[in-house]
Amino acid sequence: MKSEDLIGRISEDSGKINPDEYIDAICRNYWYNDKIVPIYSLTQQAFTYTKLSAEKYLLPSYVNGNRVPGAIITSKGGNHPYFKVQLGNKYYLYKKAGSVMKGNSTYRDNYIISPKLGIHQGGNHQYEFYTGSLNESIFDDNLLPETFSYGNVEQNVINYINQLKPIGKGDNAVKLKYKEHNAAFTGFSNANYYKVSEQQKNSYDLT
Repeated sequence: MKSEDLIGRISEDSGKINPDEYIDAICRNYWYNDKIVPIYSLTQQAFTYTKLSAEKYLLPSYVNGNRVPGAIITSKGGNHPYFKVQLGNKYYLYKKAGSVMKGNSTYRDNYIISPKLGIHQGGNHQYEFYTGSLNESIFDDNLLPETFSYGNVEQNVINYINQLKPIGKGDNAVKLKYKEHNAAFTGFSNANYYKVSEQQKNSYDLT
């Protein structure tokens, strides 16, 4: 479901609700519903690309035995506010955090791994609807390693974009820039992430 479609579903009497927080709450709780949060398919080549092609995965780490990207820069996001990735029997949720701009045009979108809310097993669903998008889950299964903290991953993306060479030649060359989707959003609560040892950090780091 695209951003504009979700926003359109907010009722007229909910004017006090921040649309971005509403979208976060819906997508983080209903991540299992493919109509709300579609599945995004990874390609192994995008882990090793040095140039920014149609896809680029940044800050990959091993989690639950899976190689999981911290950020997905892509032209295939479909303007969805969130999508999910399936690796084995695990799902990982990604929030649209910003865009890579080529001049005034969107060149690629950036999605950052995000903590889920609620527990969903078969037909049993326990939701966690809170005010705001920063709130953490009470379920340990939804926690992410601190290496995936929102601020850390986003800074990694910005550093990557800044070191890219301009696109084009001569006077027509254009330097790519990063633009946040919502500058007011600074990330999820630290309680959404669990501490890891230096040894674990080194084992997680696949860059």
